[in-house]
Parts: sequence; structure tokens; C-alpha cells
Amino acid sequence: MKKAITAAIDRIATTDEPLAHHLRTAVHTGLLCTYEPGPTDNPQWILAPAHQSPDAG
Repeated sequence: MKKAITAAIDRIATTDEPLAHHLRTAVHTGLLCTYEPGPTDNPQWILAPAHQSPDAG
């Protein structure tokens, strides 16, 4: 699982290095996979299909 997550984050880094950095610090693998942003992180996720910009409305 760790190799797959690392590879996915590496692919993200090619287009969005700040997001990749955030994920490298917030995603933890082991017995469980967890997403734990730091106490000062305040991510605001905008989810949209790849072919549609979030502003397309």
C-alpha cells in the first residue's frame, strides 16, 4: 500500500507540488492508512471532474 500511495503522490507532484507536499506530511501508512493534516493546516477541498473547472458552475 505504501508504494502505491507514494507513487500516486509523486504523480501529483508533477502538476501540483504544494498539494504533494501536503499529502506527504498528512498521509501516514502502516497498519492503517490515515490522513491527518497538521493543527495549522486548513485544507479546502474542491472536487470536480477533471474536464470541468470548479468555476464552471
